[in-house]
Order: sequence, then C-alpha cells, then structure tokens
Amino acid sequence: MPKPKKFLTDAEIEERSRDVLNAHVAGGSECPTLPIDIDTLTEADFGFKVTWDDIPDPKGCRTFATLLPTPSDHYAARLKLNSRFEAFLHAHPQIERLTRGHELAHWVLHVDEGQLRSGTLPFGDTEVVVRFHRIQESDSSLSSELKNRLAKFALADERAYRMLNPRHNEGNAWIEPQWMHRQAEHFSACLLVPRKPLLRFLNSGDDPALYGTHVRLANEFHVSKRVIQIRLIKLRIIEEYEPGQFRTLSRQHRLS
Repeated sequence: MPKPKKFLTDAEIEERSRDVLNAHVAGGSECPTLPIDIDTLTEADFGFKVTWDDIPDPKGCRTFATLLPTPSDHYAARLKLNSRFEAFLHAHPQIERLTRGHELAHWVLHVDEGQLRSGTLPFGDTEVVVRFHRIQESDSSLSSELKNRLAKFALADERAYRMLNPRHNEGNAWIEPQWMHRQAEHFSACLLVPRKPLLRFLNSGDDPALYGTHVRLANEFHVSKRVIQIRLIKLRIIEEYEPGQFRTLSRQHRLS
C-alpha cells in the first residue's frame, strides 16, 4: 500500500469542497442554488467527458464509475459510468450524484497535476506520489445498505493497482485503498451538502436527530438519508448512539 505524504483532515477536505463551490457555483458555498448541479460541475466546469461503458467489476466490488485523465483529448478526463448499473443509477439519482462527486474528489484531491500530460493517475512512477494518509475513522456508522449502494472507485491503470498492492494476485489488489475512498466520500458529501445551507435549514427548528428531518434534508439536497446522517455526525450536530438511533448534541454545536 502506498504511503501518503500528506494527511488531509476532514476539515481540510471540506475546505477543498468549498473552494470548488466558490469557484464554480453561483452563490458559492454559502448561498448556492440547491440541489448542487453536479452534472454541470463535472462536465462543463471540470471538462469531464461522461460516458456509459461496461466496467468489469473486480471480485467483491460494485464499481459504479472510473476516472481517467485524457490529456491528449479535448476533455480533461473521462468519467466512465458503469452501464451494468445504468438502470439502477437512473432509478436512484442520489447515488449517481454521490458517484459523480466521488470521482470529482479524485480529480481535486488525488490526481497529481504534474503528471496529467502523461495520462496517468499518480501511481505509475517508481517513487510513489500519493500524497494523503488514511483517515482514521470507523466504518461502524455506515449501514450495510449504504455500503452496497455507494460507488466503488476502480482505478483503470494497471500500474496504479500494482503500486496500491504489489501482491496483485490477491483478491483486493484491484480496489482503491480505504483512505482514498473515505476522502472521496467525505468530499462528495461536503460538496453536495454544503455546511452553511445545511445549518440554515436546521435553524428553522427541526430536531436534527429525527428521521423526518433526515428525510426532509435528503429531499432538499438530493442525496440519500444516510449521507445526511453521516454529514450531521461529522459536523457534531448529532451522534449515533446505537445503529439507526440518533440524539442531538448541544445547540452550540448546531449553530456554530
């Protein structure tokens, strides 16, 4: 497993998502039009060519998308959505939105800008240039349903997989490392559910620990209820004291 050279905290990743919103979305991170137009962000602002293609899944994976830099093309990168799940993603647009945000995170956080001309993601050199460390957080807050539905990013460059795990005959050799997946999921959630608009909705008086509030917020931001719950947990607005059971933390946390 490549050892990252820089650790990014959740707060730093959220700041990167705010930078994207401030640079590309009318109203920026504080007053954007909701829901965030992730299609325009990926295709127009960042210049991704989005296609539906068959992506053979590594064993034990459900791969919704891959991202490939295309420096010789008219596009910055190709975002390939897995045609095997086209009907599923059309039926669950909130999952496709999270998937697009996830792939955008790899571009913003993980692609080495100095290597874009070579057309590779940043794993092909002898010197490993992955710059980020594993986010030390438990997966206990992720439901099995969410784990089955969230996008699994599959790097398409064989050299990348060899750098991720030199024992490439093992079953997990072709899967992105957990630290990278967690960073991309957090970035996508912060991008689609910006902090300031979320706090404004909560200031209307609804209890953020209630399931009904999660449903309402999910509808407002066009994400899944679980993404809302994880976002509220990471912002220390609620805590999950038992699976599926939440309670509100102090009002100071909520309004700060």
